[in-house]
Amino acid sequence: LVFAGPHAAQGTSAEEERAWLDAHPDVARHVVDVGQTGEPEKAWLYENTALVLYPTVYEGFGFIPYEAAEAGAPALWAAQSSMADLLPTELAGIVPWDVEATAVRAATLIGDPEARAAQVAGVREVAAGYTWERAVEQLVGVYREAAVAPARASAEPRESLSDLAMSLVGPKGWLTPDDQLALLAVSARPALKRTVFSALRGGYRVMYRVRRARG
Repeated sequence: LVFAGPHAAQGTSAEEERAWLDAHPDVARHVVDVGQTGEPEKAWLYENTALVLYPTVYEGFGFIPYEAAEAGAPALWAAQSSMADLLPTELAGIVPWDVEATAVRAATLIGDPEARAAQVAGVREVAAGYTWERAVEQLVGVYREAAVAPARASAEPRESLSDLAMSLVGPKGWLTPDDQLALLAVSARPALKRTVFSALRGGYRVMYRVRRARG
């Protein structure tokens, strides 16, 4: 059993896992934690695994089953949160709160070539519908709906906005309505927000240091 990926700072079961493995040394000998890996290592794991376990119950968009299927590996996940919307429930494998039933499904995916192939094919079929063209069409549709939607009165008076906010989104602000819509779309997606805004903050710090150095 290989644990791969970064460790969350809070809300994990690391202590319980460690205690269980300490109490079962015969199993602990067969458990390896490789931590966060690079893309080549991740690809190797996908290509050489018998089954990918993905027991998350809180996920914005679960890439893992799609990546596994692309490499020809079956995956076991819970039909919870967005995973219930992204993939067919019958392919999920994890039976909520039923370890024995879940173990049976895991054993089937490991030992039955037909079951493995069927699940991989099912995930790949769904993945084929996620294309850049489709994403662009849907995003444009959202913008068009927003553009023609009736204006809604703000719950907060303009007086509550800071001078900095007004300089960005006020009547003569630097950000155009299109800019504001784009930032709103990014801000609504936590993972994308962290990446984009981290890059913006980093760029600002570099620019600030350069301007100070030049006097």
